[in-house]
Amino acid sequence: MLRISQQSSTPLYIVSMIKSTHHPKYKALIDWLIAARTTQEITVRQLAELIDEDFSLITKIETRVRKLSAIEYYQYCEALELDPMEGIRIMKSVK
Repeated sequence: MLRISQQSSTPLYIVSMIKSTHHPKYKALIDWLIAARTTQEITVRQLAELIDEDFSLITKIETRVRKLSAIEYYQYCEALELDPMEGIRIMKSVK
């Protein structure tokens, strides 16, 4: 994180956006979602049906071929009855 000076008393920081689906934070998030789905014994096809998407979308997300959007993440969590904030906490815990 790079601090930038400015005229107000609140500093601004430059933070790099995670662009890769192979970043450790993103991997931890997807691993958490997969673990929740498999623990609940929900198949990829069943999850796809719950969120009204094609199963290939779920497969691409879980194999980290395609990024999960914020709305898709929320729907994923809702379908699996997960707290979306828990996924955020998991990503924050990864260095």
